Amino acid sequence: MRTHSQIIADIGGPAAIGKIVGAEANTAKQWKRLDSIPSKHWYALVEAGKASWAELGKAAALKAGASIDPPTQDVAA
Repeated sequence: MRTHSQIIADIGGPAAIGKIVGAEANTAKQWKRLDSIPSKHWYALVEAGKASWAELGKAAALKAGASIDPPTQDVAA
């Protein structure tokens, strides 16, 4: 699973992602530094085939502190 920073790097950096989503390169540099692509730009990335909804959402959830490990359950023997 890629982080938002990794997605930006894989796309070609802040200038490249900026062109895809219609943002300035300096703005996209901040996204990379903060490891956070604003959700209003996710649609453009998905449509361009650069990331999936699941990948973007999971990276954002993990950054916010969510756990992706399934809960453990005690199974009665």
